[in-house]
Amino acid sequence: MDSVGQLAFTLFGDAVRAERDIVVIEQRGTRYTDTPLFCQQAADMVFETAGGQVDETVYREAFTPCVAAWREQRVNLETYTTATLAADIAAIVEALGYDQFIYYGVSYGTLIGQMLMANYPNRLHGVILDSSAPLSINFWLPVNENIERALTAIATACQTDTFCNESYPTIAEDFSIRLSDSTTIH
Repeated sequence: MDSVGQLAFTLFGDAVRAERDIVVIEQRGTRYTDTPLFCQQAADMVFETAGGQVDETVYREAFTPCVAAWREQRVNLETYTTATLAADIAAIVEALGYDQFIYYGVSYGTLIGQMLMANYPNRLHGVILDSSAPLSINFWLPVNENIERALTAIATACQTDTFCNESYPTIAEDFSIRLSDSTTIH
């Protein structure tokens, strides 16, 4: 939701809105919904292991207290699946009176887009998958490695650029990045 303005209220968004409606859906379980399913313990574990592969068992165990609390609140966790989220979108689009729609999904939203393609192909006019992830992986497990890889690439590029290196000489230390030769950028 925080990045909607970057899409909808720019020159690009103006061009899209001139010919189409933009409908933004806050999927169930996310920040602005009635029942946000944020788990601080799992988030802390991900940040503590930043740069390393997260063990799936440890990751699942981090959710144990959150799951217990959600079940105590009578949250039906079985309704928080990618397939259910895709069904939500199809139902919302139908309720709004659209026969077909173009779906735009980023990151995890690309998994929902793939589910829409599998389960609702006739409802789709098109699909845009930005930063796509395959359905065959656990989406959250490689997050730390991907963050580390991206920050390392930025730090390495900054080291080789005179202006950047002079402006940000401690960029690697600032992000606790170690380069492949195990030396921190100075």
